Amino acid sequence: MVSHRTGCAQLQNGGAEFIVLCSNTAHIGSDVIGRVASTTPLLHMADCVAQSIKRSGYVKCGFIGTRFAMENPDIQLARLAMHGLECVVPAQKADRDRVWSIIENELSLNSFLAESRQFLAGLCQRMATEQKVQCIILGCTEIPLLVTPKDVPNIPLIDTTRIHATIAADVALGITEIDSLLPACLVVEKVEKKKKKPATPTTTTTTTTAAPTATATATTATAAPAKQ
Repeated sequence: MVSHRTGCAQLQNGGAEFIVLCSNTAHIGSDVIGRVASTTPLLHMADCVAQSIKRSGYVKCGFIGTRFAMENPDIQLARLAMHGLECVVPAQKADRDRVWSIIENELSLNSFLAESRQFLAGLCQRMATEQKVQCIILGCTEIPLLVTPKDVPNIPLIDTTRIHATIAADVALGITEIDSLLPACLVVEKVEKKKKKPATPTTTTTTTTAAPTATATATTATAAPAKQ
């Protein structure tokens, strides 16, 4: 398995202009990538998703994904919160465990069961009713393979994979700037870092021309002979 450090080095050496982590849970390593690949920006999935959600006018969102993504806010939830979004996961641990079991034991093995589809659709409905969310973020690349908008027609489903891929293409084509997607607090932080960065000293070459050396001419005086 290639580490984040090794992978970033290979991408930078290959001339990559930016980095895309094509997995929600893999964003647990986004901070590492930011340190290791300091000259190659990361297109963070949460930034792309947040922009799409805000354009739709939603503020409170449900989030379902792997156990790690639902329970560790540093993976996606904290970054979404930086954009002013309120994100909640299923309130009951039993529901979170079932979501994780479906991902790990079914979808990862290319198994798509009707009963699991019904459970996820019902969970989305309950989150909208009980937790008052306006949309559901499908925070795992496999979930949209099982649950689609036709299964939950009255609740917007946010497909993180599709959104991330679309914006990655826009960035590659020069249509979108990565900095335009960053949360405001990180934009300010980036500006402050630039201000504090010491200026590169300018080397000034001074050519000194030596003054011409005066040449002394010695004159020998011959005394006139004394009068006798």
